[in-house]
Amino acid sequence: MVKFHNDDSELSFYKFYYQLVHHWIFDYNEYVIFLDHKINKDLSRVHKLKEVLNKANLFASIENVQALPSKELLGIQLADFLMGALNGKVNVKITSEAKKEIIETIEIRLGHEIMPTPKLNKKFNVFKIKPQKFW
Repeated sequence: MVKFHNDDSELSFYKFYYQLVHHWIFDYNEYVIFLDHKINKDLSRVHKLKEVLNKANLFASIENVQALPSKELLGIQLADFLMGALNGKVNVKITSEAKKEIIETIEIRLGHEIMPTPKLNKKFNVFKIKPQKFW
């Protein structure tokens, strides 16, 4: 919701990334973070994200935050696809049979239905984020 970010949807997007990543950074670890490349009005957004993450995580090191084109990288494409499928499940908006099949396969492997989870769950988490409550 841009009304919480000075009508700047780009700023809203990077604040979301911050919240998503910040809560998963553990002390005394080093991180390299890859984002899907997007065209930004403000070219310093990715650098600023790295800077803010480093300041917020004093006992960890964010070595690099890099935006890469997902069209060229299968790992980012797979992550986008899986996140889209999970988002569809959590928000009850599954848009394709392929995503339905992936969700069913994941749920079988997990042994339970996909639903929002607490951070303490290891290996697989689903967050339902309400941006207006974060910022």
